Amino acid sequence: MRYACIARHRGEYPVRLMCRVLVVSPAGFYAWLTRAPSARAIADERLMLNIRVAHERSDRTYGAPRIQRDLRDDGLAVSTKVGGRACLPACCRTPKPSSCGMFRSSTIAS
Repeated sequence: MRYACIARHRGEYPVRLMCRVLVVSPAGFYAWLTRAPSARAIADERLMLNIRVAHERSDRTYGAPRIQRDLRDDGLAVSTKVGGRACLPACCRTPKPSSCGMFRSSTIAS
């Protein structure tokens, strides 16, 4: 996450300064730039693509549980927790987790 932040702001600030502020080594940042994506990152990207497709098929109305069922029907074994984790950035326009069906709001009667 820190390296991605440095890469994103590379043209605005010196790399060495950002590395010092974020407490990472410049050598580590440059090694990260040339490193291939991990197996988990590749799998997450595929999952995000499948979630986006399922979300679009539902006219952007399905939350994590329904998307998980759609993915299961398509032959992908994904838990609701993993699907919900990936669903938040893929489906939600706002950062509210409740709009993705992961959390239910509850009211306390006074």
